[in-house]
Amino acid sequence: MKKYAKMYIYLLFYLIALNVSVVSATLFFHEAGHFYAGEFLGCRNIKIVLFDSSIFNTYTEMNCPPSVQILFLELGGFLFTIPLSLFFLMFLDSFPEKNFFYVILGFNILISLADLSYFSKALIFVLTFTIIGSVLVIIGENLLIDKIIIFSKDKIGRDK
Repeated sequence: MKKYAKMYIYLLFYLIALNVSVVSATLFFHEAGHFYAGEFLGCRNIKIVLFDSSIFNTYTEMNCPPSVQILFLELGGFLFTIPLSLFFLMFLDSFPEKNFFYVILGFNILISLADLSYFSKALIFVLTFTIIGSVLVIIGENLLIDKIIIFSKDKIGRDK
């Protein structure tokens, strides 16, 4: 029994550290997507602010020519993060961490809502994508925890 309690405490700290790392990376990739979209579209003075303590937010600042389509700048954050989520799905196939694909995708949808609300402030739009993003995060976390517990129990069973 003591062995399982120790394992669960270890797993709790592992999952917390992994979640903080992956969510931070997702946020960084999202803002980097805006940065590279702005760079590609000819914007100048581009600056990524990962944490602004006065408004508790992250954002990317840039000065763009009037001809730049704002849609491409706004979608840049979402699209740049997709390869990160696919990395987890494709290259971590035999590991429980592959389920972070859903977490990254769901969190990416949630943080992209602020960008896409520029185009539509319709409540149904915001609610739909909030639900989709939240459900993906919940599914990913649930699968991740389930698979890590099974993986860890198998490992303890083999160590006897």
